[in-house]
Amino acid sequence: MKILLKYGRNVPKKYAGLWNERNATNIRLLKAVPQHVTNRYDTEYLCAITIGTSESQKNSQTFTVIPDTGSSTLWIPEKTAKIPNCPNIRKFDPSLSKTFVKKNYKLKELYGDGSTAEGYYGSDTISIGDSRELKISNQQFGLATSISLNNCELEGIFGLGFSNSLGIDSPLITAWKQNSLSQPIFTIWLSSENYYKDPNGLITYGGFDSEHCDSTITYHKLSSTLYWQFRIEGARINNKFYRFNAEAISDTGTSFLYVSQSLADELVANFGVIDKYCLLALGTLVDNGYAQFFILGDPFIRQFCQVHDMANERIGFARSL
Repeated sequence: MKILLKYGRNVPKKYAGLWNERNATNIRLLKAVPQHVTNRYDTEYLCAITIGTSESQKNSQTFTVIPDTGSSTLWIPEKTAKIPNCPNIRKFDPSLSKTFVKKNYKLKELYGDGSTAEGYYGSDTISIGDSRELKISNQQFGLATSISLNNCELEGIFGLGFSNSLGIDSPLITAWKQNSLSQPIFTIWLSSENYYKDPNGLITYGGFDSEHCDSTITYHKLSSTLYWQFRIEGARINNKFYRFNAEAISDTGTSFLYVSQSLADELVANFGVIDKYCLLALGTLVDNGYAQFFILGDPFIRQFCQVHDMANERIGFARSL
């Protein structure tokens, strides 16, 4: 069975041949892989991944990371990293993995909150999913020797975009190219219940989350694969429609919504916000004079499941149940 039969004839050329060698028997053997995530006070969501191939279970190296659709790089701290304010953070020891290969290019990541990670790249086997059943071999990732962290529970970033500025594929793009996904999609559902107690979010690798997401999906073609980015034409606030020219990205690594100052003012006015009584999970971005740019972070994603279709370079939205 070819990918074109399932997803139509608009598969981007750079991905068109990826599944040609795969027959229907192999497809039936694969299934969607669940990965539960934990909500940390509605500010971030965390999950666990394992890196490397060790001789014994006691030497397996597992890290708590943020699954981040707003970036494409996977990185974790390297064993020599100095992090004075986080002495108990786990660090990756390349010598404990028999499949690790060091690369000759540098890691340098800068995020919107000002945090940074610098070091070098390597490749190894990445294991994800609740039982670590989805294994991605030869995945390139960053080993940070210098990190600025404000959160000692965070041990890395798990980028879920397409590819980074060096042209390195994200782990899920690699998994797709290795024919390890039942479908070239992943679905994210986030909840705000039971803060930091039970898993209250789910990533479904290679499938759709029918337990938490409505079956009606509205898809939008991506305007850029630098991010999961798409165009939006307006917003409805208290039955009034505001039309604008805007680009937006869906970003699980951002705690708030970020919109233009003009739209933020409209939101505040229509919600009847009173100083000292209400704190909105809303920030503002500077308009560039051509198109407004919005970041739709966790508050938006908690309302709508996000279906990330890598093959057709589109994102779908379904109401959370």
